[in-house]
Amino acid sequence: MSEVEIELMKELHEVRKIHSGLTFRILSMESVLYSRKKAQKPIPEIIEQFINDVMAETRVDFLKHNRKEKNTMIRNIIMYLFTNNFSGVLTLKEIGQIVGGKDHSTVLHAKSKVQDMIDTKYDFYLNGIETIKPIFDKYFNING
Repeated sequence: MSEVEIELMKELHEVRKIHSGLTFRILSMESVLYSRKKAQKPIPEIIEQFINDVMAETRVDFLKHNRKEKNTMIRNIIMYLFTNNFSGVLTLKEIGQIVGGKDHSTVLHAKSKVQDMIDTKYDFYLNGIETIKPIFDKYFNING
């Protein structure tokens, strides 16, 4: 073997050591992230307290069946928050039940609608999120 080949073999060995170390670090970080993100199923009593606080804060009984814009906006934001934070823990049907027995397709539509409203910076929805998200975080300990 020539000196160049020997040097290349040494360098290749060093690169393999670095690669295996990085692979282990990546897997460790992914494991930590997964365990931190893995939410537990929320307790029904906590959900009920959350809903009551949102009603008190917004002064809207959004569980009543009507299509007033403020009512649907609040329901949509709640479904959006639950789908984003409890995906894989709560089914779409369970999330729909939280806001008055809505269908799974309504939950999907709500998630899409809120995301569109965030993307277009629609103030009505942004203000609603600003009001509801801190209440959600308080009850479900999402940011802490």
